[in-house]
Amino acid sequence: MDDYAHDYRILGVAPGCSLHVLKAARRRLVKSWHPDRHPSGSATRQHAEERIKDINTAFDRLTQYHTNFGVLPRVTEPPLAYAPSTPPSPSETTSGANRHPVQSRAVLRWAIALVAIGLTAEALHVFNQEPRTDATELATPPPIPSTPPPIPEGQSAPAKYFTVGSSLGEVYAAQGVPTLVENGVWHYGKSKVYFNGGAVISWEHDSANPLNATVLPRDTTRDPHVFTVGSTKAEVRAIQGAPLLETDALWDYGLSKVYFRDNLVSDWNSSPMLPLKARR
Repeated sequence: MDDYAHDYRILGVAPGCSLHVLKAARRRLVKSWHPDRHPSGSATRQHAEERIKDINTAFDRLTQYHTNFGVLPRVTEPPLAYAPSTPPSPSETTSGANRHPVQSRAVLRWAIALVAIGLTAEALHVFNQEPRTDATELATPPPIPSTPPPIPEGQSAPAKYFTVGSSLGEVYAAQGVPTLVENGVWHYGKSKVYFNGGAVISWEHDSANPLNATVLPRDTTRDPHVFTVGSTKAEVRAIQGAPLLETDALWDYGLSKVYFRDNLVSDWNSSPMLPLKARR
């Protein structure tokens, strides 16, 4: 019976691979072992010529089998090692009378690969472990409540906090550099701060990434006959009346529209034909 496992080993491919893979392996090996790459009359050139003969012989035997049966031969036991794609150094070709230099080098490379796989798996296992919660760890402070208490009447937000109407600079001073900025939204991990016209209109607070945000008391000096950014839906309904079409994010007043985010006014489009009772 033909030793097809030896042929696969010579070409450096797995038994039963596709014909395309086999041809690609032969091209790569012929290019690497071509005798013209070595000085004429040298031991490495002679060795390269022998390797080219082995490569062509193995390739011819496997492709002939494919021509006869339509598939490449399968072997009961896969070869232990495959030939490297580059020629060994002269010292490798002359050391060890009872050891094939190509096989020994390939075995070493496989061993290194297995060790690397083992180390990678161990690293992933450690990385995916749950964080330790034993008593030796420092206690973390509790997160800021998701709904901060309102500031007493007559007081303003302290410098370390921001609120509705705060500027970009005030949010930056209170919260720091955002992790992501896109489409008028500053992301702080899982928390978000929404801006319109350079001022805060709302935020989404996640306890995993607490925000230094607080709720200011209602502005009693605001004109009760107009609504503005931050007005509630109830205030808009009381001032403007019932909309023709109502959704969570949009109230349609014919040619004019009011936009909401988190049930607060975020913007509007007022038509001169049907003006809104709004003021910026």
